[in-house]
Amino acid sequence: MKRIDLKWADTVPEQTRTAVIEALERFPANALETYQTHRRSTVGRVSIGGCWFVIKRYNVPKPSTRLRLVLGVSPAGRAWKNAAVARQIGIATPLVVGIATVGPWGHLQPGAYLVTEYLQAQTIDMFLESAQMSVERKRTVADRVLQAVQRLHAHGYVHGDLKAKNILVSNDVPYFIDLDTVGRPLLRCNRRRGMAQDYERLFLTNPLLLDYADWIPDRSL
Repeated sequence: MKRIDLKWADTVPEQTRTAVIEALERFPANALETYQTHRRSTVGRVSIGGCWFVIKRYNVPKPSTRLRLVLGVSPAGRAWKNAAVARQIGIATPLVVGIATVGPWGHLQPGAYLVTEYLQAQTIDMFLESAQMSVERKRTVADRVLQAVQRLHAHGYVHGDLKAKNILVSNDVPYFIDLDTVGRPLLRCNRRRGMAQDYERLFLTNPLLLDYADWIPDRSL
């Protein structure tokens, strides 16, 4: 395995690629804002070439995680692939700029790095709780969230971690993030169970959806 395995979106110019690599080398010290830092991942907002991006580093907390990384099983790669699938079926998600997989002998900290565009956004629970948002806007966004989830499920996919903080709202459009957990169960029973769990986690972490949505999906197995 290479020390650093890089993959870029086709639209990213060479100058930006160089700047991204430099940003990865200094992450997370260069992050203006850090959203989460724990054993599994570190997420922060950084400035690259005068523009804002989000870097998510999937950490290597245990030997088995490092082994999967060496074998080429990258959560950043899954997120990249699932983001493309989401856009194909009409679900908004931040654009992926590039991914980097760093082996245990690289000069970067070992792990998988995902670089995406930064959105001026709120999480869905913050949006629905805001007193500055009209009831009409809240109803519109709540319905769009459930329509997106229904579309995801209609194509046989489940999110796997569908909590409020993984749905961002920008210009009244819901964007789904943390797509490395998205899967497409082959067995019907597993697929239906995953769909029910998606809804259960979504409403548990964001109960206001039940107040503003015009319709509630069938969550039964």
